[in-house]
Amino acid sequence: MNSSQAEYARFPVFVFPNELNFSFDSNSQKKVLTIYNPYDYAIYFKVLTTRPSKFFVATPEGSIKPHCCFDIPVRHLCITKEQIGIKDKLRIEIADGNASFTQVVNRKDIICSVVESPDQNSFQNLPNRVSATGDIINSEPAFSENSVQRESSSHRKTGGILVAVAIFCISVLLLPYDGDPNSINSYIPTWIHPSVTQKLITAYVLGLITMAIMQY
Repeated sequence: MNSSQAEYARFPVFVFPNELNFSFDSNSQKKVLTIYNPYDYAIYFKVLTTRPSKFFVATPEGSIKPHCCFDIPVRHLCITKEQIGIKDKLRIEIADGNASFTQVVNRKDIICSVVESPDQNSFQNLPNRVSATGDIINSEPAFSENSVQRESSSHRKTGGILVAVAIFCISVLLLPYDGDPNSINSYIPTWIHPSVTQKLITAYVLGLITMAIMQY
């Protein structure tokens, strides 16, 4: 990569669209190019063309502030039947704000062409889906009443499970821990007394369940 190519790679040109198609049957022969400046300094731009007699550019050159964009109206002056399919070019050249325009840092070519509008009679309806019996299958909307009801039922089931698990965790935490001297006279059998570790795990799970319930 030579020094010129390396310089171009450092300062890419951001412009949209990359191609201008002027419709032969359209009442308006004006398109808009937008140049973006994502850099932290101003840039200068200049618009060139291979066919000056065909195009009128309202602002052929100017500057763009940092982190801003600039719209450039482009009008085609020669829309004829003979021009359909012929491709011309606009060239966008940019220079950074610290240099004169003799030091171009990058450029980008935009293809411009005249296209024929599609025949309105060429548009046809899409076929309906037909079942094996020949009946037309009607597609259900993406958010039908049945789907909403199923989603609501699923939420209720999930919420019920979370509440049940939370009640179980609370019950475990209320039990005396294994080896608690105050549980000697307890009517709860000692074999279901949780250990301190089990209570810590239960308290952690209860915290997660509580957070999940609060999101419903």
